Amino acid sequence: MKKVIALVLATVFMLSCFAAMAVSVEAATKLPSGYYVVGSFNNWTFDKAYRMQSELYDRDNDKGEYYLLKGIRLSAGDELKVGYTENGLKISAWYPDSGPQTNYAISEDSYYNIAFALPTDETLGDWDWQLWVEPCDPPTDDTTPVDPEPVINHTKKLWDDRQTPAAEDIEEAVNEQFNSRTWINAEDIMVFNTYRFNSAPAYVVDFGVKGYGIYCEVITEEYFGDYLFWSASSYEPSIYVDNKLYTFTKAYQASVLTQEMLAELAEADYRGGGYYGENSCRVLPVIKGDANGDGACTIIDATCVQRHEAGVAVNSFFKPLADVDGDSEANIIDATLIQRSEIGLYTIE
Repeated sequence: MKKVIALVLATVFMLSCFAAMAVSVEAATKLPSGYYVVGSFNNWTFDKAYRMQSELYDRDNDKGEYYLLKGIRLSAGDELKVGYTENGLKISAWYPDSGPQTNYAISEDSYYNIAFALPTDETLGDWDWQLWVEPCDPPTDDTTPVDPEPVINHTKKLWDDRQTPAAEDIEEAVNEQFNSRTWINAEDIMVFNTYRFNSAPAYVVDFGVKGYGIYCEVITEEYFGDYLFWSASSYEPSIYVDNKLYTFTKAYQASVLTQEMLAELAEADYRGGGYYGENSCRVLPVIKGDANGDGACTIIDATCVQRHEAGVAVNSFFKPLADVDGDSEANIIDATLIQRSEIGLYTIE
């Protein structure tokens, strides 16, 4: 019996070691997300030496983004594609994705610069994307460090200048947020309204994109700490900060949208949702019993709940706040509790 137990324990120990090794190997081999040149020369896998760098172009009033890999050695007969990885462990998209017959074939031994752009309105037959493979001089041995280009915080500059973000200002951020294969141009971005924070160099931006409609996440109500985000149309605007756009939910999860900023929106009586109407979304302090969202729980709120229960229209009604007893309903019981709290016979918690 002791030998059996010892054998079992040894097996468990070995399996745990293999699991730890697998995790460490994965951690060691995981690479940044992005676009990589892959081909027969590297067994159709991706590695850091072949990761493409993002570049922006602006020519003939045509702006966009492409990806570039400079000075790699390739041989005649080598074949390649571009692969995209999201998690750094496997390729999730191929360009083009229509099989080996669309591999790019190298015709002569040389060093090459390879550039790649996501699909545009132009097509190249079966290659409905764009790839440039051009011979180049061998890389030099100059190892003099080059200072990286400074990153300009356009959001902060706009904020310092008290300017309102326009479509051109958020174009790059919109493309990153949509993660589309087609570059979204500024003329297709519709900025409905914005709000400039006083407490932080950031903005609320309501925008839509032609062909995509409004950018939204399916959300009607969500608690952000001491505040409630409420929407009548499942529409969620974005927070623009540090050259990036976040939906309200993602901004709060990333600590970009702070309690101080939410307090400012509530104090300013922020009304968002330009495409769906000015009152389609609100930020409200969480005050149980404040059925009409005016910042206080009073007898007026009890009347508001009663009217809602009777099917009579009210100007403003926020069910999450009206639900005093927490049963996910707003009814005559909640109205009674609000009335009792007004005369000191009940404490709303």
